[in-house]
Amino acid sequence: MTRVVVTGLGTVPPPGDDDHAVFDALMRGESALRPVFPELPKRAIAAQPPFDATRWFIKLQLAGVDRVSQIAVVAAELAMRDARCERGRRGRRGRPGTDRRLRRLRDWRGPLHSERPTAAPAYRRWRFLPSCRTGLRRTSREGTAFLVLEPEESERRRRATIHAVLSGWGTTCDATRLTKPDVDGQVRALREALRKGDLHPRDVGYCNAHGTATRIGEVVERNALATVWGDDLDRLRVSSTKALHGHLLGAAGALEALITALALEGSRVPPNAHCAMVDPDCALNLVLDEEVAAPGLEHAICNSFAFGGTNRVLLFSRG
Repeated sequence: MTRVVVTGLGTVPPPGDDDHAVFDALMRGESALRPVFPELPKRAIAAQPPFDATRWFIKLQLAGVDRVSQIAVVAAELAMRDARCERGRRGRRGRPGTDRRLRRLRDWRGPLHSERPTAAPAYRRWRFLPSCRTGLRRTSREGTAFLVLEPEESERRRRATIHAVLSGWGTTCDATRLTKPDVDGQVRALREALRKGDLHPRDVGYCNAHGTATRIGEVVERNALATVWGDDLDRLRVSSTKALHGHLLGAAGALEALITALALEGSRVPPNAHCAMVDPDCALNLVLDEEVAAPGLEHAICNSFAFGGTNRVLLFSRG
């Protein structure tokens, strides 16, 4: 069976200006969250990337193109460069959305799945963004990440770097309440990923958890992991990096998948920041130190349990 390898990583994230900078910042436990929206009655904090559009686009190209589209195009370009792919044709003039700009940039014609950047205002309106103890609301407005996946034989022709191998994946739907996750749906996604990767739970040493800091979500995700891992749960190191880079509402899964690939490549796992005491209902082997070496790490998973009940699990292995 042909292996699917990760050869390109590109990101315009809140903590840094490239994928290795963001990973190093995470390993040091550095938060990218800063106060924003001073006009709101309740103060908010968010993570925003240090992005200068003039480094990447001429003035004519920026006309009518929102910042979210700009950073998406740049992150995609960085991922393609990292994969040593030849440059495709440039984008044409106009006012296309993010997906169209990416298609025109590289002449991509495959399936498209995207989430509109209007999600954040809607989440704030519905009060789905959690509050901190200080009275601040936490979110992340911007940031994106791309991973280039390709058959291994295609990579060999270019001699690109293999950051990780995509060994398995699982996708399920809860079909329960819109905002309440379901243990069974997450368990099925986890088991599907392990089955496709022909691995046992004890083979996986790290989990980048969905971990959005909600009382319901955290317990459900912990119980799903406990159901699948059973007696091997303590061998699985777990952390959620959202505490440091925020919740990129349309791209959180992509950034966390990139972080998981880098954890395997560098044999280091990022910390679960700002956790002084583990809730008994969320008892896991959390990574609490600022930097943890993981020389024996061979397989890791990344959980994305989205609003609306869509569950996705990616299983990566060392390249």
